[in-house]
Amino acid sequence: MINAMKEKRLFRYKLQKSWYKTLTQVDIIDCEKNNVRCLKIDNFIRLPRNVFPSAEGYITTISRKDIDEIKNIYNEHPNIFQFTEVEMPGILDGVSNCFEFYFERETEMHNEIEAYNMWYYENLNHSNSCADIPEKASEILKVYDEISSILKRNGVFDDYFALYLNRKE
Repeated sequence: MINAMKEKRLFRYKLQKSWYKTLTQVDIIDCEKNNVRCLKIDNFIRLPRNVFPSAEGYITTISRKDIDEIKNIYNEHPNIFQFTEVEMPGILDGVSNCFEFYFERETEMHNEIEAYNMWYYENLNHSNSCADIPEKASEILKVYDEISSILKRNGVFDDYFALYLNRKE
């Protein structure tokens, strides 16, 4: 049984399609066991009223060293706790990417950032484009990429934390 009172979320990422229907979600909890929780909901199909979409998920564990590494990422990128929004990309139709960061130093810090179509900036980052990625989006993507690499190295499937479901690595 999970004791919610003793748990502290460290990170949450949600990919949502239009109208804020969650497609995927990953939570990283600051505890010793079962600290990564993944969820994927099939919200692509239109269902009749009172019929719920199918969902799949799993729970896994990353090491204390990995948890501490995420905290160090936050120490290296303190600005993510100051942003209230991220610059809008040139593409308006698509998905929303919700990032939640939780950290406790002298005081508890928490920030929720809802951004749109962050895959657009990620693609600019990996292309030979001369276009600049806006400062806030760039900072969020750096943190996201570093946390994603920890999840990947621990066997968490890309589908659960992708910036866009159809994205190919």
